[in-house]
Amino acid sequence: MPISYDKLLKIFQENDVTCYSITKKDKIIGQGTWKNIQDGKNINTNTIEALCKYFNCQPGDILDYIPEKSDMNIHAEIKPQYIYLDFPDMSVSAGTGHFLDNEECNVKLKVDSTPITQNADFALKVHGDSMEPDFFNDDIVLVKKVSMVDIGDVGIFVLNDDGYIKQFGGDRLISFNGKYPDIILSEGDSLYCMGKVIGKL
Repeated sequence: MPISYDKLLKIFQENDVTCYSITKKDKIIGQGTWKNIQDGKNINTNTIEALCKYFNCQPGDILDYIPEKSDMNIHAEIKPQYIYLDFPDMSVSAGTGHFLDNEECNVKLKVDSTPITQNADFALKVHGDSMEPDFFNDDIVLVKKVSMVDIGDVGIFVLNDDGYIKQFGGDRLISFNGKYPDIILSEGDSLYCMGKVIGKL
């Protein structure tokens, strides 16, 4: 019974309203409507309007909406969706370099399932401030695995066994924070791209 007339029935009782008085004497509603109210069945808006005028009240004073269990469970059954991303147990440097072992991935990070997180292959924690104001210390970035990023993209790089989050400049790795100089790439450097940064949590 989604609609409760308990308030209206109480008003009937308090005002000594009977089936005869409201249907025959005052002719506010019909006998069929009276029975529907007693049985908790639906009544139309014209009836609600007539009752509100008769008792000088608002609809909320005479009826309540009581959700059925199936209605209440509609939202209860919609649970947040999550996915788990690989979360290497090492941070990546936004500074002068931090060792990153790309084989070590013994942690799973639970994140909300969104188009961005679904497109990510793993997540990494930022260490340092060289990529401020876009990426701050302890930010967690989302990374899509690619063999190399385009110039201008922010990527995760392993340079001579140190892990960095930097903008790729072709012949250099670039920091957003002006107090850090670019890292110029030399011919003998070992550079490996772990992926492209596509967002952060």
